[in-house]
Amino acid sequence: MLKIIAQTFLGLLIVSVGLYIGYFYITGIDQGSSPWLLALAIPIVGGGAFILFRAGKSDDTVVKKTSKIPFNFENNQFSEEKAGLENTIQKNNDLTTQWSKTNEARNRLRMLELSAEANKE
Repeated sequence: MLKIIAQTFLGLLIVSVGLYIGYFYITGIDQGSSPWLLALAIPIVGGGAFILFRAGKSDDTVVKKTSKIPFNFENNQFSEEKAGLENTIQKNNDLTTQWSKTNEARNRLRMLELSAEANKE
């Protein structure tokens, strides 16, 4: 965690220095300041932003959930449901199966409707 905090402050410091150099260039344009200041400020700001981005995307900042097994209070036992991604995949597969059955039933009803309309004519 100390590494992340240090990288965050380092990134902020580097971005601030880069912005200051860019500001120093802009205020000195009328006095003939060198364009090298701007060429120096851009990569410094980019480097500081990269360090900030890297610190923000660190795995240490992500809180990992422990896999909890749900407790069924009716039976006073732990439930047999799978936790996490496996449970989500199983639910998704069940929904896909139900959806395909629903589509088949809809298609059959549509065919019956069309045949009834054809018989009326």
